[in-house]
Amino acid sequence: MYPLWEQGLDETLKAGKHNNFSFAIESITVGSGDAVQLPRAGVVAVVGGNNVGKSTLLRQIYEHLSHGPGQPRVAIPPVLTDLTMERSAPAADLIAWLGEHSIFALGAQGQSGSFHRAGVGAITAADANTYWSGAFGIDRLGALASFLVSHANARDRFQWVQPVGRRGNFTDPPTHPVHALEDRKLLLDELSKLSIDIFGRPLTLDRISGNIQLRVGQTNSTPPPIDSVTEEYLQELSELKPLHEQGDGMQSVLGVLIPLVTSTHPVILIDEPEAFLHPPQARILGRALADLSTRRGIQVVIATHDRNIVIGLLEAKDVDTTVLRLTRQEDETVVKQLSASEISEVWRDPILRYTNLLDGLFHQIVVLAENDRDCNFYAAALDHLHTTHNLSIKPHEVLFTSTYGKGAMPRISSTLRNIGVRVVAIPDLDVLNEEPLMSRLVNSVGGDWSKISGDYKAATAQFRQPRPKPKKQDIKSMIDAILDENPDEEYNKSTKERIAKALHTESPWRDLKTFGDRAFTANSTAGERLLESLDEIGIVTVRLGELERFHKDSTKGPDWLPAALEAGAHQSSEAQAQIMRVIQAGGVSLEPRTASLHIDPL
Repeated sequence: MYPLWEQGLDETLKAGKHNNFSFAIESITVGSGDAVQLPRAGVVAVVGGNNVGKSTLLRQIYEHLSHGPGQPRVAIPPVLTDLTMERSAPAADLIAWLGEHSIFALGAQGQSGSFHRAGVGAITAADANTYWSGAFGIDRLGALASFLVSHANARDRFQWVQPVGRRGNFTDPPTHPVHALEDRKLLLDELSKLSIDIFGRPLTLDRISGNIQLRVGQTNSTPPPIDSVTEEYLQELSELKPLHEQGDGMQSVLGVLIPLVTSTHPVILIDEPEAFLHPPQARILGRALADLSTRRGIQVVIATHDRNIVIGLLEAKDVDTTVLRLTRQEDETVVKQLSASEISEVWRDPILRYTNLLDGLFHQIVVLAENDRDCNFYAAALDHLHTTHNLSIKPHEVLFTSTYGKGAMPRISSTLRNIGVRVVAIPDLDVLNEEPLMSRLVNSVGGDWSKISGDYKAATAQFRQPRPKPKKQDIKSMIDAILDENPDEEYNKSTKERIAKALHTESPWRDLKTFGDRAFTANSTAGERLLESLDEIGIVTVRLGELERFHKDSTKGPDWLPAALEAGAHQSSEAQAQIMRVIQAGGVSLEPRTASLHIDPL
């Protein structure tokens, strides 16, 4: 006997198999014309800096799918311009799937019946078939979209933790995720385990109250049969606080997980799943999203601002995870994709895995420095520059991160650039010592070593020659160069040490750290041209030679940074010129402030 919903349907729409039904978003295209393919099942993480359109992209995906006949579309969507769907399943399987996940109600005399689901709406089998067949557009689902796609922002997903009315008949299909938890204890146990993992608290399903609801905690006594409820159990159950009365963090996360655990939609769009969470909890949530999407065969698309969510996704095993990074170029959205295989390669790199480099996904510019001390000094210099100049971006949109030496700069730069992160490197000037490293670094930031190598060879030829025994005039020139830097300063320990080093015969390359760009004595024109070319492509060498030259009155070591900052070295003209070159290499425009201009908060 056919199910109720098949009465009156064409034979081609009958006897479908709900387990055979599948639906997914196949590809999306953004404003720049870039199109990316999405995995059939797994997680797509949409990342990027502030105000690049992450949340807007999710909202427009849902709006695009849910357009019906006669409904106007946005003429020029600011983020999404097109999408394609994978919907190869026959309409009979769709109808069977709707019957498995919705309540079917017969219409009034002469009217078709329709599928109903709590919080979703209603649709007739005929309309579902029409939309599924593409009669109103191959990229439109109309009223069918709300049955197949869940779109929940941080506010909307609180609905999934609210008490739910009972079904008219316990044999009716579940119309709400909580009904699925009521029917299948294994799903409830799985959700409870996730709650324990993230919050340390189990869940209990209250089947006794007028509405079905989740409570936090568990009773001491074993739940009795529904027709033999004891007073003891009722008392214990009443002492468990309802989930919808818990904190926002717990409600939000479980509101994210309940639709995934119960597989109520084949496509789930989640905006900011990390909302209200602490970093360790966000990391566990990321792993849970990845694991559930794979085991349930669900396509999950998230917009996130949190590296901990991304780390959790990457920690999950055997999951098809894709990262899409959005940027804005003028008025267009640009997307770069990092595939699952590329992510696996990134995750094997300990520098990327155990440092803050993944934070670069959420910043406008990433500045690579040799160590943490350099990062802190240049960040302070940028903060000061922001007080004297109007910048086209805020300082907090620039991430200074350490590569722990120069050797890893090319590899890290290439990885970040592959997903659209704008990268600037600030190595000490002695990076020029090694031509192979320079070649890799230039190419990693998008430069062409063949166009620079001529000036490189001309400018550095003097350092590749054996150092002849110095003449008195040479010694005098080196000492004069040191003493002329700040002639009115007191002759101190730092100056004495620099003169002592100049008197010793060292590798000619040492002059780059000691004298900075003034060391190009044989061909200063080629040297200046080389440094300017490097600036243009995003390798902003320290013109003074090394970081310590910004504050020469303090010796190297852990005490240098606090001493330099206390002395205001980050505000000096040399430091400000350096950080100005850095942000300009990152595409930031700036102009001096006037006295009447308000200084934006950091």
